[in-house]
This record gives sequence, C-alpha cells and structure tokens, in this order.
Amino acid sequence: MISADALYLEAPFLKQVLDAGKHVVIVMKQERRELFQDAEKLRSLVAPQVFVDGSKTTRLWDIPELSSFTTLGRTVRVVWAEEQTPKRKIVGGKPTDVVEEKTWVWVTDLPSATVLPTKIQRWGHDRWDIENRGFNELVNLWHMDHYFIHDTNAIETLLLTLAIAFVTTYLFYERNLKASARRHLTRLALAGRMADDLTLLAGTDAWSLLDPSG
Repeated sequence: MISADALYLEAPFLKQVLDAGKHVVIVMKQERRELFQDAEKLRSLVAPQVFVDGSKTTRLWDIPELSSFTTLGRTVRVVWAEEQTPKRKIVGGKPTDVVEEKTWVWVTDLPSATVLPTKIQRWGHDRWDIENRGFNELVNLWHMDHYFIHDTNAIETLLLTLAIAFVTTYLFYERNLKASARRHLTRLALAGRMADDLTLLAGTDAWSLLDPSG
C-alpha cells in the first residue's frame, strides 16, 4: 500500500501503482478539483460517523464510488475527516485551553466493505511516521548521506544493506524485546550495545542483566 502527499494525486502515478497491484491512500488538498468539490457536496447530505480516540474526536465521512477523477478512468473512494484535539497553549504569556481543528481528505482505491474509514485515516497519518522514523532517522542517526562512490550497483548495495540493518533492529526492538526491557533501554541504547558486541568486545557479552521488577 502506498501512502503519499497531495503532490502524487495524479492519474499517471496512480495508474502505475494500481497496475502494479498495489493500493493507494493519498492526501487531496486541491479544492478546485472536481473530485474535491463533489466529495464536499456529498458529505453535506449525510451525517458523519463520530469516533473518539483519547482526547481526539473525529467526524468521518466515507464517500465511495466517485467517478469525478476522470483522467484516472476508474472510480475512487474519498474519506473526509474533521479532527478536534484539545490542547494547552501559551497565549499572551498565560496557559490557555484551545481546541485544535484539522481537516484531512484522502483518496483511495480500497473498498469500504473491507477497510474501515478509521484505518484509512490512520494510514494517511502514518505517512509522517515513514518520513520521521524512516528518512529522517536514517539520515541523522544512520549516516545515510553522500556515498563516496559513484557506481550504481555499489550505491544500491549500500542503501539496501543499511535498510536491512535498520529494519532488523527496529523489528527486534518493537516485536522481540520484552516490554520490561524496553522501559530501560531506548533503541539508540540498544544500537550502542549491538555496536559494542560487534566491534569493541570481540564477542564478549556487553549486555547487563535487567531488573524485571523495574
């Protein structure tokens, strides 16, 4: 599944992704689009679904089978979300309770019968996790910077090796490491211990015992 910004809401890109057997969840911001205008009109005719997730309240409209994306040549589904989140901000030097309101509109080919609108909303927001945990972390913490070699195969090999190392450590931390250990060990600390195991101590165990009682 491909989650992308509004820049990629173009027929050639969508056709390429869909022809490859993948699904899309893409932000729609262009209010002049016929698809945007039709979705806005249709949502005014039906009551939204209301969901509460912690402090955030969302009103969701699920609008399927829209044919307004004429250049795509197939119908799409629009999920329209109005999110309200109470926050405390400093206004005039004083803490003030405010309600932050945001509107998100996503276009997808995934059918309503199999994928709930709340999941489309979550996947649409997860794009920022990819940006922050993926590219940002790889550049700032994993040295995914300029490679001093200009052979295409070598660059691809280095990037894939880095990606495998990143994904492996991420999955180990999130899926394999017990919760009691994660309370005392950040992923950066885990990476440091792995580096010690591999390079500094020549196989000597660098892992101290963790007190499971916390």
